[in-house]
Amino acid sequence: MHQLIPSGELAPLVEEIFRTRWEARAAAVEETRKQLLREREAVDRQISQFADRIIETRIPEVVSAYERRIRDLKLRQEEIEEKLRYSTERQPDFEQTFRTALDFLANPWKLWHSDRLEDRQAVVKLVFKGKIEYCAKEGFRTAETTLPFNVVAANSARNWDLVEPRGVEPLTS
Repeated sequence: MHQLIPSGELAPLVEEIFRTRWEARAAAVEETRKQLLREREAVDRQISQFADRIIETRIPEVVSAYERRIRDLKLRQEEIEEKLRYSTERQPDFEQTFRTALDFLANPWKLWHSDRLEDRQAVVKLVFKGKIEYCAKEGFRTAETTLPFNVVAANSARNWDLVEPRGVEPLTS
């Protein structure tokens, strides 16, 4: 588990990736909310139009059809209001939400040292994919890690100094 600790320069990259996804999601939620507001206005206009038509008409079958249409529009209006209530709930701050996750990614060993069994079980579930195999003769097998730790390991293991800055092509005169 000590090998899973990312290098110092990787932590800002992980944070930036999370922040970018967080902001994209927040923008999508805001766009959905604007769309719902536009739809609510359109439904309100339609309800008003049908109410005006009911007042003007004298045919009972037409009045009844308009009333059914208004009931359907009212149901749609309630759906929109419910979605708006859900979409306008205050989203937690990025820093507040991901501080614990980033701390965990930076050092899962710290949580492993907790006295609580639940914390250790959480570490195993968050770090390792599936069950960890155990062999009576050889002990624990190498476990497959989850995606965030695969990315951390891949980036930490890279040797960025393999190619010289000028390239690998032969020099020409």
